[in-house]
Amino acid sequence: MQQELDMLVEAAEELKNLKETLAQQQDASVRIKAFSALLERVTEQVSRIPAGLAAILDRAGIAEEKLVAAAAQVVALRESVPEIVARIERSDVGRSIEVLSASITESRAEFQGFREMVSHLEAITRQLQTASESGAQKFADQLQQSLKAYEKTTTQVAALRAELEARFEAVQVRVDASGGSMLTAMANQSKVLDALRSAGEGQVKLMQQLTGHIVKLRNDEIEKLRADIGKIASKVEKQASALEVLSKKKGFTF
Repeated sequence: MQQELDMLVEAAEELKNLKETLAQQQDASVRIKAFSALLERVTEQVSRIPAGLAAILDRAGIAEEKLVAAAAQVVALRESVPEIVARIERSDVGRSIEVLSASITESRAEFQGFREMVSHLEAITRQLQTASESGAQKFADQLQQSLKAYEKTTTQVAALRAELEARFEAVQVRVDASGGSMLTAMANQSKVLDALRSAGEGQVKLMQQLTGHIVKLRNDEIEKLRADIGKIASKVEKQASALEVLSKKKGFTF
């Protein structure tokens, strides 16, 4: 009887370990969801970059148009008043206009280079956004699979716990009944011994057979209890192994 009680204690400890593993899985699920939310925020910020680049490019285009207009005005001035232009070119103002024209030409080249740089940066941003969206979708799929596996494991653990509790109750009832049967058997054995003393040889053999039958029934009951408890312990061990394998899969790092 003590051995059966020890096995019940071991089964209860296994149930406690299962509860701790379930709590760890819940913590991992919270960490995964937090990381997924962070990844979504980063993807949203990356998606805003092309709009900002487009605004910068528009402002650069406006500045370039102003420079082109200024250059056109200088050219028109030269063509409309050649003599005045000649005098201006010989003066400091003329040299200033030459410097301004050269600066405008240089600025146009710089703006063209800036436009190309912005276009290149925009292409890189689109590639980064595409990669982020693809990575986010892949991670979301893996997260969904991990959550489904987690929910399935939670359901299995709950079912095993319910079954284990039901088994415990049944075993307890049978243990109590077995204890009562043993007391009854001992009382019966005492009565049998009294009967043996007063009975004849034939009655002695009959009483011995009855006593053996009572002892056999008691032993069979104890063996059945041991078998049931062994099955429960085996199920608990298998479930613990399954949880350990699941915890080592990708998406469940504790």
